[in-house]
Amino acid sequence: TTIRKRGRQVNLIEVELSQRGWVAVTCSVALGPLDAKPPRHQVPLDVCSMAVEPPADAVPVTPDHPLGQVVHVAQGCDMRLDAATPFLVGAEGDPVTRIWLRPFASDEADPDAALLFALMAGDITPPVTMNRGHFGWTPTVQLTTYLRRRPAPGWLRVMASSTVIGDTWFEEDHLIVDANGQVVVQSRQMAMLPLGS
Repeated sequence: TTIRKRGRQVNLIEVELSQRGWVAVTCSVALGPLDAKPPRHQVPLDVCSMAVEPPADAVPVTPDHPLGQVVHVAQGCDMRLDAATPFLVGAEGDPVTRIWLRPFASDEADPDAALLFALMAGDITPPVTMNRGHFGWTPTVQLTTYLRRRPAPGWLRVMASSTVIGDTWFEEDHLIVDANGQVVVQSRQMAMLPLGS
């Protein structure tokens, strides 16, 4: 870990994660104050059209669910997938995934755990490429995540989408709002399609 800059409001830090002597991940982290007041401006967001709480037909992603065996964090939270997700019924559709997330009560009661859970939500959905018939590991090559504010207690609404799915690459954007409709996390990643898909 290297501190690159200490500022009055923002600090810049670089972190390397090594495994067996090789650098596996490098991170550039900008740390500063979170928003606490309502935004000065916000365009209407599609994710806010989702119900604040998951509807009765939302699909629980438990450790026993096929997705729960891939998305292991489902063991540590309550995750519900929109029942209208095309890949759930073997169909194809828009590269958009909608889920509801909530940490378990003990984590939600801990402000720091709730904050880190919201940050993790920026990369928790099944790949949107599954809605286009591309199944398998989609390795993330670059990920940028913005933690905007502390989440209000309750369900997080998550919408992941992609605008371009190429032969090799696709981008995936996550937008996460809390129970009050405030943007908590935004993320964008560049990832690769599964081999042979």
